[in-house]
Amino acid sequence: MSHWRYFWREALAVVLMLMGIFGLVQALGLVAQRQVIGASVIGVLALFVFRGGLSLLKVAVAARIVQQTQDRLYPAPAQPLMAGKRGPGQSGRPGVGRPSA
Repeated sequence: MSHWRYFWREALAVVLMLMGIFGLVQALGLVAQRQVIGASVIGVLALFVFRGGLSLLKVAVAARIVQQTQDRLYPAPAQPLMAGKRGPGQSGRPGVGRPSA
């Protein structure tokens, strides 16, 4: 489940970055039409959106790396055996099924 959380963060970051690039292209089109004030407003906003997406992508990748590192360093503990349940090769009688010393 945690992998999906990182996936959605990364997908949102890519969408924000694409929106920022689209805004910059629109601002460039306005500059070509000699509408410099409108282009500057859209360009500044597009830069903020792009940088927000880039920051979100960095955070999502860092969180994924930290989670993977913690999973490797601290694996989940083994499940304890139930009290009455015996493993294979163990009988219910004491002394039976054990190698003699």
